[in-house]
Amino acid sequence: MMHRILQPLRKQVVLFFLDDIFIAGKSWTELRPKLVAVLTALREAGLTMNIRKCQFLKSSVTYLGLEVSANGIKPGQGKVEAIKRFPVPKNVHEIRRFLGLTGFFRRFVPRYAEIAAPLSGLLKSDREFIWSREVSDAFTALRDKLVERPILQPFNSKKRTELHTDASSRGLAAMLLQEGSDSKMHLVYAISRTTNETEKFYHSSKLELLAIIWAVSRLRTLLININFKIITDCQALVYLNTQRTKNAQIVRWHHLLSEFDYELYIAKELN
Repeated sequence: MMHRILQPLRKQVVLFFLDDIFIAGKSWTELRPKLVAVLTALREAGLTMNIRKCQFLKSSVTYLGLEVSANGIKPGQGKVEAIKRFPVPKNVHEIRRFLGLTGFFRRFVPRYAEIAAPLSGLLKSDREFIWSREVSDAFTALRDKLVERPILQPFNSKKRTELHTDASSRGLAAMLLQEGSDSKMHLVYAISRTTNETEKFYHSSKLELLAIIWAVSRLRTLLININFKIITDCQALVYLNTQRTKNAQIVRWHHLLSEFDYELYIAKELN
């Protein structure tokens, strides 16, 4: 029902999930007409709200496990406390619970998939459950990174945008960054995944190019209508230029990239 009632106002005026409604504004002048529009829609639908469960004019609010404020978006305190107190897993079920809890915030952690790989490896049916030093380090690293409550800058299509990509036989990673009010680049979204059995044997240059293709496809809704820089390893540029008329797969990748308004730059290092 909420979807039917508020769908015309979605994104531009209000965000909602089931019966959780979120209205944002930089000032009361901006917020007031949005609030009136939402309340009017609810009244016309014959719905009422429990005022004791409502919060108005808050400088920060926790919504769907995230704390949102003028400073940016960070993991909600309740979720962070649960991660901080999570005991060392003693079986596959507990590892799955821990990865489910931390995986919700993987956009905050560059190279999440690579860091979590030792833990994910224990989920395989043919693996014996051994809590090794490598697994312990992965558990501690994920916990500590999220306990720090990293902050993401909200995406703004009008801001200067960079996409940093990196690849290895173990996985692909990318960071979407945008310029902040301090003229510095800030993390907006981090994505990562492990490579499959075929990709592990790709030439390093092809892996670097694969990271670009995967990243722009994964972040297509954010990147498709804006100009942005792709910061990558020089090998990807060489491979794209030498293979785009010879290899059918690279031809397809080149056509996919042609949909975007981007400039390629050589990376010194992806932090």
